[in-house]
Amino acid sequence: EFWVMNTSIQSTIILLIEQIVVALGGEFKLYLPQLIPHMLRVFMHDNSPGRIVSIKLLAAIQLFGANLDDYLHLLLPPIVKLFDAPEVPLPSRKAALETVDRLTESLDFTDYASRIIHPIVRTLDQSPELRPTAMDTLSSLVFQLGKK
Repeated sequence: EFWVMNTSIQSTIILLIEQIVVALGGEFKLYLPQLIPHMLRVFMHDNSPGRIVSIKLLAAIQLFGANLDDYLHLLLPPIVKLFDAPEVPLPSRKAALETVDRLTESLDFTDYASRIIHPIVRTLDQSPELRPTAMDTLSSLVFQLGKK
């Protein structure tokens, strides 16, 4: 009920979630079904300056790791949309790329490779300032796919 579109409250909730994830580890997975709809709402309707709430949420998602395994199909499309959309502020796009990069360490992206790689290639073509981050993310994905 506190997930209203209010930047300060959302930021506080996200910081609290980060601490809970660290404390609970794998047990946190039990609470994801209640959180996912709110997270998706933030990605879709974030109108904070510079999409700072989305950036904080992406940082929290990086901590979730393997807990996201059953929910990757829900969270990945809005994350990819963030870095693929040229109208999204640069720091948000970079944070989205870094989130995918970090999650490759703990989640299997094999089934989602084409959904991620094509937008990364577009980002490489259209956003020179994101090339280093996009290349790191692409390298992590290719490395993971090479293991299969």
